[in-house]
Amino acid sequence: MKRISYSEILGAEALVTYSADPSLIGKRGTIVGEGKNIVRLADGKRELKLLKWNVMLDIVTRNGERKVISGMEILGRPEERSKEIIRRKR
Repeated sequence: MKRISYSEILGAEALVTYSADPSLIGKRGTIVGEGKNIVRLADGKRELKLLKWNVMLDIVTRNGERKVISGMEILGRPEERSKEIIRRKR
């Protein structure tokens, strides 16, 4: 499985395709931040905090690439995920 870097996610347009909370399904916006266990999604009016382990996102990265990612794939601190990608390249 290819890991997703923090820079790919930040600023990407996202659509919530699955969530244990049905009121979040179909919400869309721009990913404006990420923590260890949450993703912050801004829809223009407000900012939603989504639990990573609880969602599946359909994202379009800044370079136009479309990806469907589970929150479990991006679980953990973004800076740790970036370090892991660098270590794998060596």
